[in-house]
Amino acid sequence: MHDKNVTLSQSQIKTRPKIDDIIGDILSGEKLAIALDFITYLKENKLNLSWASANTWNIKHKGKVILYIRMTGADYFTQRKDIEDGSWLIAPPFDIKHDYSDFSTKAFKEAVWRNVNYCIGCIKCKPGNNYNILGSEYEKVCNSIISFVNPTVEDIDCVKKLIEYKINSPEIHGTPKKPLLDSKTDGLVRMDNKTDIADVSGTNGVNATKLFDLKYAMFHSRSDCEVIFSTVEPVTLMMYGLVTYKEDEFPSRWSLFGKVNEGDSWVQLDSRIKTDVFSEPIIYYSEKTFEIATPNIYQHYKLTFEGNELYFLSQAHLYTQ
Repeated sequence: MHDKNVTLSQSQIKTRPKIDDIIGDILSGEKLAIALDFITYLKENKLNLSWASANTWNIKHKGKVILYIRMTGADYFTQRKDIEDGSWLIAPPFDIKHDYSDFSTKAFKEAVWRNVNYCIGCIKCKPGNNYNILGSEYEKVCNSIISFVNPTVEDIDCVKKLIEYKINSPEIHGTPKKPLLDSKTDGLVRMDNKTDIADVSGTNGVNATKLFDLKYAMFHSRSDCEVIFSTVEPVTLMMYGLVTYKEDEFPSRWSLFGKVNEGDSWVQLDSRIKTDVFSEPIIYYSEKTFEIATPNIYQHYKLTFEGNELYFLSQAHLYTQ
């Protein structure tokens, strides 16, 4: 009997149950048959499900989660009041940047369209995003763009194609050891964050040094903040770059300021809005660079970030001639 004082996730974290041990207690009839067939397909293709949280399992490919399976009892289901007990869902890999033209038949498109996943107010994507999905416009879509609830046989065929496409596609994301650098900086010199940057500090409790440690670890905040730093010697910056993290959230607005001496007033060098920079989901560990319209020599700099929800970066780069 389940202890009411212990959450399902807390009870399962000790045993990390396999999906085979749970599925028969939750699903029945056609739902169970379709789910078991799909799990057999995953096993035959050596795609192993691992327990992630309460009645939730995932599959990783090249170290990154590409698919979730959730069943009644999962935390997500408590937010989805429209899903009946005894249900399951698949959240497959779907990249809005791809048109899937090699196999995007009418049946495939219709399967995707009827399973668009709308935002339910979760902290990561509220109030949702506007996307063009295979030629159709959708508003207030969740970061997990599609989700197949109690999938049909036709839905499963669509999911399999998405999995196979993901596995066989070349990796488009960068990594902490090999971030994707912006080619627009060719011909410029990138300053060494470890030797050329000094006196880094931040406001609102942010760990500002993470932006300049060359580890490409997580810099994050839930509110507006400032990162103040100096260069060892006065420099004329031509461009600066911000490197994304392994999350889709980016500051909604940011600005770069400079000044010659400590007591001088700040001079705004550049200002950007996320929606003007990113027209598609963010590529992880990739650099976006921005040209400084009126370069001048400064030694003290300030980056300001704005955002009402959690946002992430992994590094900042500075470029001179």
